[in-house]
Amino acid sequence: MAYETELKRYDNLYDEYRKKNEEDTAKKKQQTTEDYNAKLKEAYISRMQNEKNLNENLKKSGIRGGATETSHLKLATNYENNRNDMNKEKSRALQDIDSQAADNLFNYKQTLDTSKEKAKIKETSAEIS
Repeated sequence: MAYETELKRYDNLYDEYRKKNEEDTAKKKQQTTEDYNAKLKEAYISRMQNEKNLNENLKKSGIRGGATETSHLKLATNYENNRNDMNKEKSRALQDIDSQAADNLFNYKQTLDTSKEKAKIKETSAEIS
């Protein structure tokens, strides 16, 4: 009887830990998403400022035609590359959060399983005595 109660306690502990782990994971993912979205916004604002500055500098220098198009394309390509890199980093960060949460849950389950085995041995020993 004591063993059954102990098993229920371990199962409840696992359920509580799993829920907390899911909540923590969701919060971390939300924060990570917000952080990367802010970085993307900053990159976009920087691109727009650079575009404005480029236009002004090209006009002051009297540069027109193909050279201006090339300069604008380089600026746009640089922005797109930065944006793609940030999106890849964001995906990796979110995957890392999921992996860490799964590892934590697995490790906790192993600890509980060990505790259950010890409780079973204790129960069996008590029955034999």
